[in-house]
Amino acid sequence: MLLAKAITADEHQTWKTYGRLPDHVDLDRPRAQAHVIAEQDRQMRNAQMLASLNISPMALQHLARR
Repeated sequence: MLLAKAITADEHQTWKTYGRLPDHVDLDRPRAQAHVIAEQDRQMRNAQMLASLNISPMALQHLARR
């Protein structure tokens, strides 16, 4: 679950110590959680790229409509 980033290192330690997983962890569908995190990572990379170029996302949408 750590590799799929379904839980953090602190949550993993709590799981090992007390045998309890956080409520947001779904053991039946761990790939869905990994997919959500991958999408969040992609969005963060895009936002960082735009910020490094000093381009506002709203300005980019305006230019795309032209």
